[in-house]
Amino acid sequence: IPYGNSVRKVAGKTTFETIPLVVNDYVDRAVRKSVMDWRKLVYDPVTENVGLPSLYKREGSLVLQASDGTLTRTCRLIGIWPSAVNGGALDMSSADVVQIEMTLTYDKAIWNL
Repeated sequence: IPYGNSVRKVAGKTTFETIPLVVNDYVDRAVRKSVMDWRKLVYDPVTENVGLPSLYKREGSLVLQASDGTLTRTCRLIGIWPSAVNGGALDMSSADVVQIEMTLTYDKAIWNL
């Protein structure tokens, strides 16, 4: 902001980075279905409809733990949604666990330190 013969700095609009998340897709559990159902609320690839934010935005928590398993920090994420999903390999011939990669976007993060 111009101030006399100098410039002053003030806080502007806050933006948050996205969160990359990888989950294991166990065949005997509905992991892939849960992820893809949530993503379909954002964008349906069959109808090409974009969903309503009130239906796809969620609230969640990010939990960071120490190596011994004790709780150290939590972060409340508001307005979180999957902005991109890579369903991973569809080949089950390998002994490796299939992993689903997601990019999570959110509106606000509140840390409880």
